[in-house]
Amino acid sequence: MDIATGKIRNYVKEKGITIKAISRHTNIAPGALYSSFSGLRPLRADEFLAVCSFLGIDPMKLRQGLREGGRTACGNDNLERESRCEAGKW
Repeated sequence: MDIATGKIRNYVKEKGITIKAISRHTNIAPGALYSSFSGLRPLRADEFLAVCSFLGIDPMKLRQGLREGGRTACGNDNLERESRCEAGKW
């Protein structure tokens, strides 16, 4: 698994966001997301950008890390609502 996908996977797990929620908002099949986040297949560029968009992550900031100076590089109000509504296991 590449570094950027690993950072996204860790962020998603930390926030309790489900693959189901990501899939619903990005139109990426849940199986494809699971396989990518498990390291079984690469996350395609279009999938990577769609997931970043849903999470409110600037893809360029993944090079520096998701946290900078104690603040996250993410900021999506939908993300907070989704994580509260759909928190749980993948």
